[in-house]
Amino acid sequence: MARVGAFFGAAFVAGLFINPPYRFAPEDNLAYARVVRMHLAGIAQLNKRYPGATTLSAWPVTDELTRPELGYLKQPDDVYRLQDFTARRSARPPRSRENTRPRWSSQPNTTALAGPQPGSEE
Repeated sequence: MARVGAFFGAAFVAGLFINPPYRFAPEDNLAYARVVRMHLAGIAQLNKRYPGATTLSAWPVTDELTRPELGYLKQPDDVYRLQDFTARRSARPPRSRENTRPRWSSQPNTTALAGPQPGSEE
């Protein structure tokens, strides 16, 4: 019985560090730490390249940008919340937002500029 317990204990610990060969939710093991580091780096780049601008994004990034207690930033940023990244919802920023940062998602191929780029004349 002790061997069975040791086997399952070792399998559990290995499962924390080794990703399965199929798609899985990153929060199911320590791969989520990589997601957190990626979001920290992305938010740092947004604040460096587009200070004071509004960010168009969806959850969870909207919470990360508006709730300093989560640890991603010290002061809340201005965020325009999108329900999703469909073309209909995110193709144009709201007219009232002149200084708009890129919309941002942790999904591949969804980061695109939704407002004036630095140095552009619009």
